[in-house]
Amino acid sequence: ITLTKVGIPSSFFGEGIAIMAFLMLLAFLIDQVQALACKVYQQAVVASKGKTRFFVRVRSSFTEMYVDSWEDMYMAFIYGRQTRLIPNTL
Repeated sequence: ITLTKVGIPSSFFGEGIAIMAFLMLLAFLIDQVQALACKVYQQAVVASKGKTRFFVRVRSSFTEMYVDSWEDMYMAFIYGRQTRLIPNTL
């Protein structure tokens, strides 16, 4: 992706900053779609007792465990067991 292809002059922010801003917007959009449409995601947020705790758990899961899929991680949050999450021993 180049900025000139999407109509933004490259001198506006610089390539790196504009691409990072685009990726952050994309991540926000994906999060909002999941929050509205995915029942497992919604149940995981409720089981975590709020979005702040939910995101802390997500971050710690990636730090401490190998996560094969988002659904496995959300199910571990909902049911309180981590059968599919393998500890990261590195």
